[in-house]
Amino acid sequence: MSDKLGDEERMQLQMLVEQGFFILNDTDYTANLSVEEGKILLNGSEFPLF
Repeated sequence: MSDKLGDEERMQLQMLVEQGFFILNDTDYTANLSVEEGKILLNGSEFPLF
């Protein structure tokens, strides 16, 4: 996918990976979002509801 993006888009995706919003697996970007016991988990990290 990243081969079809410009430099700016690749930089933005890299920033989102560094912040934990996406995970880079070879050439694929993924995210895992779940709600457990009233808590939002994004890629295994807890995010506050409010």
